[in-house]
Amino acid sequence: MSQSCKEEMEAVAVGQEAAGGATDTSTAGTADVAGAADAAGAAGCLPPAEAMAATPVAAQSTGELMARMVRLQLRRQETYAEMNAALEALLAPAGTVDRISPQSYMARVEEATGIFATTSNAVRNIEARLRAPESELASKPLAALVRSIQQVERDRLMLVSAIHALRVQSEDVLRKASGTTDSGEGDEPVDGVVPRGEVLSAKLSESKAALGRVETELAELMQELQAEAMS
Repeated sequence: MSQSCKEEMEAVAVGQEAAGGATDTSTAGTADVAGAADAAGAAGCLPPAEAMAATPVAAQSTGELMARMVRLQLRRQETYAEMNAALEALLAPAGTVDRISPQSYMARVEEATGIFATTSNAVRNIEARLRAPESELASKPLAALVRSIQQVERDRLMLVSAIHALRVQSEDVLRKASGTTDSGEGDEPVDGVVPRGEVLSAKLSESKAALGRVETELAELMQELQAEAMS
């Protein structure tokens, strides 16, 4: 970590400690933590989702909470795109410049998993803020919508993970069926792999269709969330 990043992170830590000891979470101390977290994120010391997770939720207005929720969802979308790009690089033909090893693919998946976990924590913080009975921003309808989004996001992650696994299995079957290995050398076609390939293809189609429905549901929930926030 660079010296500048260390300084930014120390500012976040100091601000969080001060805010944690304050009785009024809407004081300037909380704003200082938010500013420090934003600065750390802008300096590249924290990924966007982690910078948002480090920012206290208590001092934000409903509009700011909703803007934060939108940014978190966009971060999730970006992370899925990065995961899918890693999968395509993994499955690229042997000798392709952009091809990556299974180890590199798993490292990228682990990184994405960390981002998803951090993002989920930030979303749960928003829900908690909206559910707190003593909060001036308390809203059961908004809290319920945020919870629904979080639950559907869990379904999306499970489906994307399943699609990745099916893609890898299907690619392996196709290579065996064509008599081609990763080395590019021809092998004898393996009996029985074509029927298995058809089963995998059917499962893949089903999973992609389910993912499409989940993504549509997420878009509708986000629209409903924003409409409720404006009502």
